[in-house]
Amino acid sequence: MKKFIMPLIPSLMILLIISSCNDDDQKVHYYQLTDSVWPRFKILTFYIPVKSCTNPVDVVFFGWFETGFPLETFDFSMIMNTPSGEERINQYQIRVKNKLGEMILPCQRDSCFGECLLQPSMLFSREGILKIELENITPRLETKGIRGIGIRINSFAE
Repeated sequence: MKKFIMPLIPSLMILLIISSCNDDDQKVHYYQLTDSVWPRFKILTFYIPVKSCTNPVDVVFFGWFETGFPLETFDFSMIMNTPSGEERINQYQIRVKNKLGEMILPCQRDSCFGECLLQPSMLFSREGILKIELENITPRLETKGIRGIGIRINSFAE
């Protein structure tokens, strides 16, 4: 009996670690924007519960754009605060249209989907809240044509 159970212990430990790091109901956080408009200085804040984990995750920004989105790119900044107190700041750009003004994102009917990797292979050394602040830095007072934005946590264990 002992010879049968002992080889299973490492597999059970890995399964326990993987399941403790994944919360299926906490993987996607989404803001639907009123009238498909994101004002320039309006900061959208995401509070994402995370667990201490040895499995890396990707933190991904995604957005739904109208087919009539008026710009070639969508520019935004991010401030990320981890439960352990680390702060990461960066600016990003999603190419939405080509030089001819044609939508280059995959579209379904009148909505197009774009995404951007905010933080690859991230590990959390503490359980707590991952706080992500996103700010539209497109040089217009209002950016029209954005239906909503979100944050997705992708686990490598899946």
